[in-house]
Amino acid sequence: NLFLLGTMNGLLTFGLNECLDSELQLAFKKLTKKDTTTKLKGLSELSILFTTREAPVLESCLNTWVRYYVRLGFDNERKVRENLNQTFFILVSAVKRKLAPHLKALMPIWLLNQFDSCREVGVAATKAFHAAFAENKRIGAILFCKNEIFYSLSDYLSQTPDTMSNTKEVSAHDAAEKYDRVISSSILIFCHLIETLPKEEIANLLPEFKKIFSTKFWKFATSKSNLIRKSIYRLFFVLSTSQPD
Repeated sequence: NLFLLGTMNGLLTFGLNECLDSELQLAFKKLTKKDTTTKLKGLSELSILFTTREAPVLESCLNTWVRYYVRLGFDNERKVRENLNQTFFILVSAVKRKLAPHLKALMPIWLLNQFDSCREVGVAATKAFHAAFAENKRIGAILFCKNEIFYSLSDYLSQTPDTMSNTKEVSAHDAAEKYDRVISSSILIFCHLIETLPKEEIANLLPEFKKIFSTKFWKFATSKSNLIRKSIYRLFFVLSTSQPD
């Protein structure tokens, strides 16, 4: 499963699609490197290549892109996450409906990026989402992936700073920052779902909400992180003003 801890720790083995041409393979390979500069260079190269390749070539990139998007969507560097979503916008604008088979793998981290604590990341991810779906199709896309969204959010919320990051590769400060960001964004996704989904869908999903909104969940209200507390307070407000039935 793409949303298990291995993804967040960068432990997945990434194979490249042999059908891709050498330029695409080299650009994707740069995304496997640890240093930010090389990853940004790879994303920059992909942005250019995605504007020059024909649709069938871009469609053949999707399996590979999904694996890297799910990994880099958790990257500690905000510029990587921002550029990742800017590149995604170019790709999704070209492939449109061909993205459909990959939605369930993409949606949880795509939503997480839309509610990133960095405004630029959120804007870029939302722009890509809007390019993929007309306004009247967006709720349907989320509902199509509802099981994956709830599974992933439950997984994220059960982590600790040490389990969410590879502590052999990142500092305690970076691990804590990543944890705060992911938890905060996860909570804001719940706000978004409650505010935007039709009442009947909220009712259908009530068992899933109840599973997550346990006593343990509300401990985030006393978190030392201002970012997490702010998100929880936002959720309190949404719960008190939305879906009154």
